[in-house]
Amino acid sequence: MSLITKIKLIENKKDIELNLHDLLSDDADWNADYWLFEEHKLGDISDRIKMIYDDSLKGFIFTSLWAGDCIEKRLKVSIDTFLKLIRDNKIGTKTEYKITK
Repeated sequence: MSLITKIKLIENKKDIELNLHDLLSDDADWNADYWLFEEHKLGDISDRIKMIYDDSLKGFIFTSLWAGDCIEKRLKVSIDTFLKLIRDNKIGTKTEYKITK
């Protein structure tokens, strides 16, 4: 089992896979509300997401789910809000984020 992170571009439904599984902290709790990533990697994740957003035409949909889990919450947020969630280590375990331009 593993953490599956997907970014779906809104303009063409193309999936971009992002390996965040290896960045999970050893203290991550699969039943928590938020994923716990290694703090020193949060800037790298944020930078990669910002680059994908900048290169997209309409934005993207982001999910980071444990294999077999389902989305329980859907949120529409700005890119600035989403990047802050990443930097604050508050990516929801069962949340879909829609970030549009």
